Amino acid sequence: MLACRELLFHALRERIDERPILGTPRDLRDYLTLVMGYLPVEEFRVLFLANGYRLIADEPMWRGTVDQVPAYPREIVGRALHFGAKSVIIVHNHPSGSAQPSTMDEAVTENIHHACLALGIDLLDHLIITSRGIASFRELGLL
Repeated sequence: MLACRELLFHALRERIDERPILGTPRDLRDYLTLVMGYLPVEEFRVLFLANGYRLIADEPMWRGTVDQVPAYPREIVGRALHFGAKSVIIVHNHPSGSAQPSTMDEAVTENIHHACLALGIDLLDHLIITSRGIASFRELGLL
């Protein structure tokens, strides 16, 4: 079972590495669900993108508890500048299974968005991953 999971992980990762990430939303969502959807604690990661929305790096930034994870805008924009990223997608999971954004999720996203704007980095989306589904701040009109 673990070997199958590893093979699927590598196949999905290759797909998002090879093409513009926004051109493969299904592959991206499948990859993120596999990587984060079943974690027992919250994890916050950032996808750093170049021109043309090509993936530069996928970095797990912080691990939290069963119901919260820290996120520091300064660290995110610092890493984006380090990579020369034009845009970012921020991602975290909800082990509870509910993809509904919390008030804190919205506040953190707003802070990160302002930090990115100040430095000319596009925050393309904030995705909340669960074992049951994914919420997109952009699709919900929250970004």
